[in-house]
Order: sequence, then structure tokens, then C-alpha cells
Amino acid sequence: MRSAHTVQLLLSKSNVPLISALLAAIAAQVLKALIAAVTRNEPPRVALLKAGGMPSSHSALAWALFMSVLWHNGWQSPETGVAAILAVVVIYDAAIIRRAMQEQTKTLRMLLERAAPDLLDEFWVPKSLGHTGREVVAGMVMGVAVARAIYWFGNVAL
Repeated sequence: MRSAHTVQLLLSKSNVPLISALLAAIAAQVLKALIAAVTRNEPPRVALLKAGGMPSSHSALAWALFMSVLWHNGWQSPETGVAAILAVVVIYDAAIIRRAMQEQTKTLRMLLERAAPDLLDEFWVPKSLGHTGREVVAGMVMGVAVARAIYWFGNVAL
């Protein structure tokens, strides 16, 4: 019975956006690790902590937050406006800015491999930073799904 009260407190209406956003990001990172385990492209532990890849945990977090605030407060609230602006900025960063950085790091990595391969060990040159459009959309879908599940579960009497 005590655990039910703890869950109900965590999922109170005021915490639903926070819990939705955090769980959406965690779910996206776990899905990255599962995809890595199935495809064997990289170790799942590496995929669990990496930036970039399928799905975008940034998009999942931002979209889950926005949708939860929207469902909780409606379109007219200032909080919904702030959450919408934040979601757009985060998704733009994941899809455009970090994707461009990823392309630049690919070029840098290629140049280092040709000119000075020993420097690759000295400098951290990430392989994955940004997201493709599909990865961003997958993150957004995951964010909506998690937010909806948490929003529904938060409204269920425990």
C-alpha cells in the first residue's frame, strides 16, 4: 500500500510533465541499446550513453514535456508556450545544429586518419552527435507515447 502512495505522489498532476519527459528520454536511450544489441553495430553499453542515433532522446524528452504540459494546461497557458518553444529549440538543435557538427566531425576524423592516425587516440572525435529526420520523428513519437501513457496512468486512481 505504501508503494502505491509513493507512485501516486510521483505521478501527481504537477509532476506528470517532469516524469513523462524523463521517462521518454530514458526509454529512448534504452531503445538505442536494444537496437545496438540486435544489430551488433556497437556494444549496447556504448549505445546506452551515446548522443545521436535512433531514436533521438532529446526529441523524446522535449516532445514528452511539451505534450504533457499541453494536456495538463491547454493551449492558452503560458507554460504550454514555454514548453513549445523549448521543444522547438531542442529538436532544431538535435536535427540541424548537432547533425551539421556530426558531418564536420566525420570529415575531421577522415583527415586525422589519413594525416595523423596517432592523434585519433589523443583527441576525442565523436562518431555520433546529431540525428537524421527519421531519428527525430521517432523520438517525438516515443515522447508522445510515453507522455500519453504517463498522463493516463497519472489520472488513474491507485
